[in-house]
Amino acid sequence: LDGRRDLPFVVVSPQAEEDSVWSTLALDALLDDVIARYAIDPDRVYGTGLSMGGYGLWRLAMEFLHGFA
Repeated sequence: LDGRRDLPFVVVSPQAEEDSVWSTLALDALLDDVIARYAIDPDRVYGTGLSMGGYGLWRLAMEFLHGFA
């Protein structure tokens, strides 16, 4: 990572295409890739979202049963 070592976290903010809905398959693949690529502890993954982002996160958690912290 090229970031600051005193701020040991990763923030991922995906953007949906205009006039589309979230693809839970794409979100699941993105989450898996980020966890693997950056050696993130899967027990310390938090999710948040506003409006459509909250909807996408909720669908992801329900469909793939991710264990968010």
